[in-house]
Amino acid sequence: MSASRLCVLFVASLWMTVGPRAAAADDAAPTVRPIGDLLTLTSDAISARPLVRIEGIVTVAEPLLVQDDTGAIFVNDLAVWSKGQPSAAIRALGARVGVTGRLTPGGFVPMILADAIDVLGPGTLPPADRVELGTLFGGAATGRRVAIEGVVEGTRGDASTWVLVVESAARRLFIDLPKKIFPDDPGGLIDARIHCAGSVLAVRNTRGDFLGPVVRVVRHEDLTVVEPAPSTAFEAPLVPLEAIARYRSPALNGRRFRTAGTVTCRVPGEFLCLQSGLNGIRVSTLDTQPLAVGDEVEVAGFLDSSADVGRVVEAVVRRTGSGPPLEPLPISPADILRVNGEAVARGAMATPSSYEGCLIEFPARLVDLQVHADGGWMTLAAGETNVDVTFVGPSFEPLARLEPGSRIDVKGVVKLDFTESRSGQLARRQPSVERLGVLIREPGDVRLVEPPPWWTPRRLLAAVAASLAAVVASLAWIWSLRREVAIQSSRAADEAAARREAAVDYEITLRERNRLAANLHDTILQTVTGIGYQLKACLRTAGDGSADATEGTTKHLDVARKMVDHAAEQLRGTVWSLRSLPIEGGTFHDSLQALVERVGAGHTAGITIEYRGPHPDLPDYVVGNLILVIQEAVHNALHHGDPRTVRIVIHHEPGRPTTEIEISDDGCGFAPGSQRGPSQGHFGLEGMRERVQRIGGRLVVESTPGTGTMVRATVPQVGVGGTPSHVTVS
Repeated sequence: MSASRLCVLFVASLWMTVGPRAAAADDAAPTVRPIGDLLTLTSDAISARPLVRIEGIVTVAEPLLVQDDTGAIFVNDLAVWSKGQPSAAIRALGARVGVTGRLTPGGFVPMILADAIDVLGPGTLPPADRVELGTLFGGAATGRRVAIEGVVEGTRGDASTWVLVVESAARRLFIDLPKKIFPDDPGGLIDARIHCAGSVLAVRNTRGDFLGPVVRVVRHEDLTVVEPAPSTAFEAPLVPLEAIARYRSPALNGRRFRTAGTVTCRVPGEFLCLQSGLNGIRVSTLDTQPLAVGDEVEVAGFLDSSADVGRVVEAVVRRTGSGPPLEPLPISPADILRVNGEAVARGAMATPSSYEGCLIEFPARLVDLQVHADGGWMTLAAGETNVDVTFVGPSFEPLARLEPGSRIDVKGVVKLDFTESRSGQLARRQPSVERLGVLIREPGDVRLVEPPPWWTPRRLLAAVAASLAAVVASLAWIWSLRREVAIQSSRAADEAAARREAAVDYEITLRERNRLAANLHDTILQTVTGIGYQLKACLRTAGDGSADATEGTTKHLDVARKMVDHAAEQLRGTVWSLRSLPIEGGTFHDSLQALVERVGAGHTAGITIEYRGPHPDLPDYVVGNLILVIQEAVHNALHHGDPRTVRIVIHHEPGRPTTEIEISDDGCGFAPGSQRGPSQGHFGLEGMRERVQRIGGRLVVESTPGTGTMVRATVPQVGVGGTPSHVTVS
């Protein structure tokens, strides 16, 4: 699918989202307006998406372009397709159509998101206007049918379109030829002068900046040859390399010419550099025939003077001979810059040469280096001059061994970057050399003369800095060690006291739990048994339809309801008294497995237990508190997170002083700080944190909305007091 088609589909989808909403606010049928009036509306008026109607002639089918006597506008007709209207009828070239829809800013020029398109009858394509190239390249002619005359310099092609590269009055533009209309390869048009009529499309970026025009030709008869191309490319006039674009150079009028020289550098399918004497030039070519540095070649191509250095583009190449590579000119980058600078000051040509495109050799010192699979670069210091070096092609890995500071000899092709200078108050076209670069062809173009000395000023400074840093670090370490000893001593005393307090609290809680269990048996269990009795009595009397049976059933249900209320009150008071959970004589593994089975009953989420490493011996009060923390975390995940899975992971590595428990889920998560706490009657997270702190540990809760929640409890492996649980899990 073409880029223009993708753009149409995107804007149409936007219309299908916001368009109907806007259309509902304006039920009145709009009057027909000239397209030129719509194109002159302000940005604010267009952004309001007014409902409009136009009538005109279809000049391009894809993207759909409609033109009247005042202008042309692009139309997005995707919404019309969705209503089942055949696209062929509304996209017929020359058809007269009426379009109703919303005016939108579009990509560069305004466009209409069509809600309805009416075929009003047949018509004819409007005549193609001749426009100034400034209007064409400024974007003001976008959408209109225009007439272009120029010389074809090259061709491209993709699955659906041929593209002609055309030079017109020293400006280069592209002509689109749909392959449905022009099935034959247009390569025979290269170097022919053509005349074509077509509609102007815009090349733009995502900011809406106009980058250049493309002319779409939609009929075979709209492309005619004014002057045919020579039978072969190498019949073009010969221009010596040193005379290209010079005074009294042959008048080319945009046509192809030939030149010759020795190959000094080449990237197949991209470019090659030619040199003749002290003159060099870069040649852009798609030619991939095998050529070697030193080959004598002849090229036929077109002059490109759009940059500050004349170049040959869209060239074809033929080899005329071979020989040894040219010997490089021994000249320093500073001398090249001096020669060009003096020429700018005199307003004259550089003598004996500017050295652009010439092969040179010079000594330098390596400052920086980067080598990658497709080439690389170097920064060199040649005296007081910095030189940017580019590796042309792959296989430069041997240069990666060079170290900054190395002294090297370099061979390469000069590449000058020019900038425009200003003189006085008048800006003159007087380019001066801004930067000197060099193209390196192969690793052999760089020869190591002297590696950098090991004891460099940088390394000396680094050694002094390292020594000072070591002294400072030692003093800081001694001070930090003394401070840490004091902190750890205080912390150890606090932790020992906390563990003793936790052990006592656990024993007291265990005894209290046993007492509460007895209370539950004597109160709530008996109450629930009584409720069961009342419900059975109801069942016995439910089958008798007498008034007495009905009254008895009501009485039994009333008694059962009161007993339920009583049981709830008893249970509420009992639950708040629970603070710990014993392991009931079993192993840590058994208690955890029983907990998972009990808490997970009735839930669809899967709960898994994973042990990483052997579990250490822990006192009962530590195990009991951990079981309660895990229970609360799993309960919170199942009731608040709606997860698919809940994972319980017990971490222990031999030699580590702590055991780590992680409870994680893939539920909805929450924003930390937004959860309800004790002030709202929710004690889960606060209770878990208190339990872990009482046994000398640390609790961390991490969660992000949409990514689940993770609770991590880290506790010491050896407690103070209590009886070890003797649990070993493998």
